[in-house]
Amino acid sequence: MTKNEENNLQAMEIADEIYADGVLSVGIRQNIAKIDFYQAFPVADENNTNEQRELRKASRRIVLPVTGLIELHDILSNIMEKIKNNAEK
Repeated sequence: MTKNEENNLQAMEIADEIYADGVLSVGIRQNIAKIDFYQAFPVADENNTNEQRELRKASRRIVLPVTGLIELHDILSNIMEKIKNNAEK
């Protein structure tokens, strides 16, 4: 079984899916990375300026070893490269 097939098999076994609007922060201490995600909530426009504002509230944290963060970086870099290549076509 290839590495890609193993990754696909593991991805199919995921039980929980968590939604986040974005990343609030990333911290590293003693070879452990903590990635905090946020959910965005609209804030009422009290001054009638029609300004779009949002409140970002920490919602979830993923904790993984730095080696996992490096793997995440590699995966995201590959995805970004594919997006960039598709946008240029």
